[in-house]
Amino acid sequence: MSKGLFRLVVFTVLFLQISHELFAENTAILLPQNQSKISASSALYILEDIADTLDFSDVRTDLYSKKFQFHNSSDEPNFGFTNSSFWFRLTVKNTAEAGKYWLEIPYPFLNLLEVYVPAKNGNYQKHSVGDHYPFSKRSILHKNFLFDMDFSEGEQKVVYAHIRCNGEATSFPVNVLNTLDWVKRDYAELVVLGVYYGILIFAFFLSFFLGISLKEKVNFYYLLYITGIGIFQFSLDGLAFQYLWPNNPWLANHIIPMSGSFAVFFLLLFSQQLLQTKKLAPAVHQVISFLAIADAVLHFMSLFNNPFYSWSLKSLNFIALIANSLVLVTAIIVFRKRQKSARYFLIAFTLLILGVLLAMLKNFGYLPRIFITEYGIQIGSAIEIIFLSFALAENVKTLKEEKQMVQELLLEQLKENNKSQIERNIELENKVLERTLEIKEQTKIIAEKNKDITDSINYAKRIQQAILPPEDTGELQFPMFIYFKPRDIVSGDFYWYEFRDNKFIIAAVDCTGHGVPGAFMSMVGTTLLNKVVNDLGQTLPSQIMKQMDVNILESLKQRGDISSNRDGMDMAICSIDASKKELIYSGASRPLYLVRNNELIEYKSSIFSVGGFLAGNEKVFEDAYINYQSNDMIYIFSDGYADQFGGEKGKKFMSKNLRLLFSRIASLPLDKQKSEIHSNLISWMGSLKQVDDVLVIGIRL
Repeated sequence: MSKGLFRLVVFTVLFLQISHELFAENTAILLPQNQSKISASSALYILEDIADTLDFSDVRTDLYSKKFQFHNSSDEPNFGFTNSSFWFRLTVKNTAEAGKYWLEIPYPFLNLLEVYVPAKNGNYQKHSVGDHYPFSKRSILHKNFLFDMDFSEGEQKVVYAHIRCNGEATSFPVNVLNTLDWVKRDYAELVVLGVYYGILIFAFFLSFFLGISLKEKVNFYYLLYITGIGIFQFSLDGLAFQYLWPNNPWLANHIIPMSGSFAVFFLLLFSQQLLQTKKLAPAVHQVISFLAIADAVLHFMSLFNNPFYSWSLKSLNFIALIANSLVLVTAIIVFRKRQKSARYFLIAFTLLILGVLLAMLKNFGYLPRIFITEYGIQIGSAIEIIFLSFALAENVKTLKEEKQMVQELLLEQLKENNKSQIERNIELENKVLERTLEIKEQTKIIAEKNKDITDSINYAKRIQQAILPPEDTGELQFPMFIYFKPRDIVSGDFYWYEFRDNKFIIAAVDCTGHGVPGAFMSMVGTTLLNKVVNDLGQTLPSQIMKQMDVNILESLKQRGDISSNRDGMDMAICSIDASKKELIYSGASRPLYLVRNNELIEYKSSIFSVGGFLAGNEKVFEDAYINYQSNDMIYIFSDGYADQFGGEKGKKFMSKNLRLLFSRIASLPLDKQKSEIHSNLISWMGSLKQVDDVLVIGIRL
């Protein structure tokens, strides 16, 4: 390439880049501005993606960047009913000091809106919102789509947006505003909507109470019509998705044609009843019935996805206009026959049709989105509701005149019935008073008996505590902790330890049952352990349990027949010889866990329990000989901790989690271990009750 040609190419590239930057500067939204809301429509670039095949990386390439068309209008883009997708590009430049602004798209029923806002690191942050997503997906929870834009001084941002329409009426209003101005404008808008919905609520309760009192079908038709139009407008404003069904995107997307067709259907039935079309205009009555059936078909179609949903949405606009026009014509016909309510219909539907017509022309893109077109249906329907309420009042007045004599007779009868009811009430109150006194006396007796029983159990607790060795083990040869948490006042779990022949013998025992029955068994177990170890001199764990098993069978007369009890106890027992650094363990359905260098080793127990007759099988209790090392940690325990229900799903804690807990805390000081075991149990239980006695013994070797 020659030097002259190279210079020409470089000059051309620089010229195009400078021209692009200058043109972007001219079409950028400059911040700040005097007005509280800055419409960005005049700075938009639009790219129509008919097949919806482009993604964000495509539209930023030079090929597609050049295909964006400058909107070049202060009017908001309005595409009418369309199946195309659209991409938008907007440049915003801050000419003042650093500040925070919001990008607002006040069109709350877009199916899919993807907004790409530049972040501080140079990348783009993607926001995917719309009524195909749950409402909580929005970064700012508001009926309109709001996005944060933080600007430094002199910073320029290029924002992209993508919308998917699915055959619906589509517009893309976009504003840039600061938060304070937005709050003021939003407050003013909520005041206007509050007045509108206040009128609807008033009319709703008016028709509700009239329907309850008069039981006329016309009042219930009007009630259902107001319900439909209220949900329809609440959905159009984006408030229904925000407050009523934020986690139901399907309903948010389908509710507009569903509620709109619902409102039209009951409007037609209401008009037939109040205008008495079957009597005063029979031909029109048939046409209204046919139109109501067609509207019901639209309502059914709106429950399905495209193409039925799109057809129902488009057809609803025409059905609504035809229905309102037909009601207006019917009102004229009936008014000429001197039906009093008809004059209110004439005023109501003339103004409503005007409001609907303005909204339709806006939906099809023939009128801009201004206040009168944006709120045309609300304004027209509010006036319509007011005058239809007048029509209902006129109808009530007529009914009142016709039924006044009947009401007077009913009133007299009600007075008589009321007098009899008062006498019956006095008699009933006397009986209730007598019964209340009896219940109070019985309650007092029950409370006294309950106190006696509780006092007895508390005394039994003191006896049990006196029998058990002390939990404070500070003076023992082996540092240890005992975590003991009975479910009731007294416990079926118990612990026992003793020194014998230079050996430290310790046991964790879980007796059958809990509460008072378990406490009786624990006393039996404590007595037998003292007898076998202290009186008989037995120190080998397997032989201790075998001798206890024989003694329980004899003491409780467990012979194996149906009448004998099967009570017994599960236990883990250890004999520790400090001089030999030897630990002998044997278990009856209770294991021993040893944690050494953060590794947990499990020593499994016999499958048999101590006590309880076992036909045809001889119980075998085996010893495990363990040469322990300094700083080893062993744990013996009952099944209460692992069997406790809790957590988010209310399930058992399980032995697996108990092993993980012991592995995690084994290196901690003993008092910290005990504290961790307690706090973990309380946290796991939450609001659930303790289901069993809990006993955990930890020994540092």
